[in-house]
Amino acid sequence: MFMGFDGWHALIVLGMVLVPLAIVAVIVLVVVRVSRSSAPPASPVAPAPSPAERLAQLDRLRDEGRISPTEYEQTRARILGEL
Repeated sequence: MFMGFDGWHALIVLGMVLVPLAIVAVIVLVVVRVSRSSAPPASPVAPAPSPAERLAQLDRLRDEGRISPTEYEQTRARILGEL
């Protein structure tokens, strides 16, 4: 006897405690898995600008005086070298 319960009574009480806990645990696991799988995919990375766009931007930077003529020539040569 355990605290006034015989074997069958103890099993029934134990089952009444463990079964609801197991059900709650399963529900929590299902909710977590579903929320992970239905998460929106990561935002796609914007495609790299084309060489023509990069050269146009480089021209704008030179025209605005934001880069030196040396920087302009070096960067332009690098962009054209990647073609």
